[in-house]
Amino acid sequence: MEVVISGQAGVALTIEGDAYIAYYAGEPDTPVVAHAAAFGQLFGDARDLEFYENVDLQTVSLRLGQAYARADALLSAHFLLDSSLSPATRAEVAADLERCDCLAHVEAVLCARPLPAGIGVEVALEACEKAPVVRALFESLAERQPLIKRVWQAWLGLPDQLFAARAEQTRERRAELLSFAISQGLFLDLVKVLEEKGNLPFFKITAIQRAANYEGAVQPRNFREVFPAWVTQLSRGGHGGQSEPARESTRDRKKDKKSRRKAGKGKGSFQKDSRKETQHKVRSQKQSILTALQERRFDMVDRYLEDLRGYQTQGRNPSLFAKSLCDLAMAAKELGHFQLQLAWTRESVEIKPNDGWAWAQHGDALQKNNKLEEALAAYEQASLFEPMDVVNKNGKAEVLKTLNRLDDALLAYEEVILIHPESVVAKSGKAEVLKALGYAQK
Repeated sequence: MEVVISGQAGVALTIEGDAYIAYYAGEPDTPVVAHAAAFGQLFGDARDLEFYENVDLQTVSLRLGQAYARADALLSAHFLLDSSLSPATRAEVAADLERCDCLAHVEAVLCARPLPAGIGVEVALEACEKAPVVRALFESLAERQPLIKRVWQAWLGLPDQLFAARAEQTRERRAELLSFAISQGLFLDLVKVLEEKGNLPFFKITAIQRAANYEGAVQPRNFREVFPAWVTQLSRGGHGGQSEPARESTRDRKKDKKSRRKAGKGKGSFQKDSRKETQHKVRSQKQSILTALQERRFDMVDRYLEDLRGYQTQGRNPSLFAKSLCDLAMAAKELGHFQLQLAWTRESVEIKPNDGWAWAQHGDALQKNNKLEEALAAYEQASLFEPMDVVNKNGKAEVLKTLNRLDDALLAYEEVILIHPESVVAKSGKAEVLKALGYAQK
């Protein structure tokens, strides 16, 4: 039996002959019949895929639980670095992280790349008052940033031909080996060697041995060439880009330019920056919700949504939160979480009952949850505010068709085509209704 596991997606897919069975984290005893075409839907954009062969279901359940716990811990660590979340939420996340047993994995991943510009550990440290172990991890992360950057730049400086002989394979092979090196803690190990002024040749030997003895079904490739070159690049001080003096000069020029811009700011520019800051914070909060939703961390979804609700409704225009709810509902629909889609669109129309787009989204959510009469009423309500909108009209026609009110559905589709002759949905819907009515479409 072959198995694909992702902690980020929270799913394991077993493959035996033509049989595809999915198992979800938290529900390992509830198998779900799948098929090959569902691979993308199951795993989405997950980047932590693990492949195994000849394993039993007990091992699958164990490894899925471990992968999910690691992904959950890493997600929590990233949320601690997110200043858009409230201090109370981040404190709760820190407390959860303090109790988990995956901090070694979190440390290995966080120490693989330098923190992005503008992201500092201070916001995480503020949340760790009652989480001393987590606080020590982030303090160490801050102190190690120069070494982390040095190791990362050495990796970036490795020539492409080390990873693959053919240029079109380079990106994929480089990403594969990078994922392996991060997951196995090799970046962190190398940072520690530099930190302790240890033995680089010994690291090279142990890294090669670890790759050679890897038990996964997909073995890392070209590691015997890449890892020695990585160590050599590092020992030479290679950065794979600008020299350090050149980068310092570039930073100085950018800093001076930024200072000059600040000096010339007036009231108007301050207000513009304030709006930009608000927009950035909202986008960040929404992304946190979507990330938690993709990870199936519904408890975190509730926490982050409460933060967004508080931020957008307290002293601001609540209609902005209604729009955010519609955006999130559309994402929930794409991920198959139709009950969340319904809950969020319902709240949206309660906040802004005169918004035609919100009512159209609510109608779609009701339709997805098989509440057809309510969906029809929602689309009618949407038409009061957006009488010409193609989404409303097609939605109403679709509901009528599902309710088997075929004559009404036909009239609804014809109305859409009259106003929006380019609508493919309306044309195909009309054809289906005519077929059901026993007519041949002319």
